[in-house]
Amino acid sequence: MADTAINVIGGVATQEISFRWFRSTLRADNGLKDSLDYGHAVIDTTAKLDQYLHSYGPMIESQWGHIAPHLAGITPPTFWIDYGCGQGLAGLLVNDLTQGALLASVRDILLIEPSAMALARSAAIYGANGPGRDGDQHLQAL
Repeated sequence: MADTAINVIGGVATQEISFRWFRSTLRADNGLKDSLDYGHAVIDTTAKLDQYLHSYGPMIESQWGHIAPHLAGITPPTFWIDYGCGQGLAGLLVNDLTQGALLASVRDILLIEPSAMALARSAAIYGANGPGRDGDQHLQAL
């Protein structure tokens, strides 16, 4: 099953892609919260990815809001490892909170995620905002 979110990401100007935009555009409360195992399930459908955005987006925002100011001053080039990247929400949020400074300083990104569907979304988000845009950066998803 194709993930329409990836098509949406590909059709939007990079400067428009933000955590709030992503969450407001793609989140859905479709009654699948219990299947997410409190955010620990390996997500296997786009409907569950959308439910995760709805149910756990505020938690991600509250967690990463505290650390983002410390990441704004990273000296480039930086290697970013997003272990358990999910849909790339934390990276997208931190990039927003640092006004683009985070991904501007990153040369290489390694995404690690057991859910193939979430990993594909994460790669689309990071690909639109970070490594790979200029040809000098690298994005690898595992």
